[in-house]
Amino acid sequence: MTGRSLLAKAATFAVGAVMVAATAAPAFADDPFSRLVVTVSPVYTTSTNSGQPPQNGTLNGQGDTNSVFLNYSANIQLSKALSLYEEHENADFTLDTLQLGGVHLPIGALTDRFDTEGIKLGLGHGLAVSAGYRNRSRECCPADAQNPDWVGYHGPFVGVNYAFGPMSSIGPIFDFDLMAQYVDHPYNAALAAPWDSVLLPDPYRGGLLTTNPRYQAYGGSGFIYPASITLHIPINHSHTFFPFVVFSRGADYFASDPGPEYYNIVVVGLVKVFAPWLVFHAAVVNLKEESSLNYPFGNINAFSPTVGIAPSNDWVRLTTLNLGFDFHFKG
Repeated sequence: MTGRSLLAKAATFAVGAVMVAATAAPAFADDPFSRLVVTVSPVYTTSTNSGQPPQNGTLNGQGDTNSVFLNYSANIQLSKALSLYEEHENADFTLDTLQLGGVHLPIGALTDRFDTEGIKLGLGHGLAVSAGYRNRSRECCPADAQNPDWVGYHGPFVGVNYAFGPMSSIGPIFDFDLMAQYVDHPYNAALAAPWDSVLLPDPYRGGLLTTNPRYQAYGGSGFIYPASITLHIPINHSHTFFPFVVFSRGADYFASDPGPEYYNIVVVGLVKVFAPWLVFHAAVVNLKEESSLNYPFGNINAFSPTVGIAPSNDWVRLTTLNLGFDFHFKG
């Protein structure tokens, strides 16, 4: 396994946004721009810890995430229930080092980009369905930005959203989201070679293992299923200020990884609505990769006394703080 494929195992999402908005002149009823809402969202993000402790420090300051980036989206309402949307989101976070065979590799900040185009249909009673296309790309380290391994992944998706629970001043207090994305992940002999051909020594019988421990062969195209549930906490019947908590199971399937990766994510934050066009967000995002993944380095500890390789742990853990504003403006 390469350091790149280990790095591909990090995911987080950023909350927040802001921009000065202008109010358009009154539109005619048949003017399509009268149904358009654009949101532009500057967000500040910083990492408060990383996936690995910086045993040997970081290289040239690359271990820090401390940046402002811009999210944006557009939504056009075709009817009361049907809408089209486009979203561009950023996720910046830090892995200070990865430990491979006792060697600590400085990694630095990762920069992910999510672009989504979709259509959403409200079915009533808090239920909505959606479909579209989603692309995720990544830059790393930052010198590896042009590395062909960092192509991310892409594919069509369908999704469902359900708002439910007790009604409050901010609506139903629960939101459930589930997406099924088909990832175009064709077999690539060059990327698959390390997974399909390099086997660890057998510490018990000698020779090589027929399959590596916790190992999976390089897979083809398939589905990932990210899901989340959000709790909105009403305070004093206010619809302009409320905390929220998100419990999420994230999923990725990067081009040079043998199979999907999954994460347990908890987000704790608050929202303050200053005006219909100005909303402030603050959130702390804690992410931990599920340690049951089928990656050979993940269980190399069990073989280190015999094979002579120092313990290695490639599971991603990170925490980020995100602050920002949303500015909404209508056509």
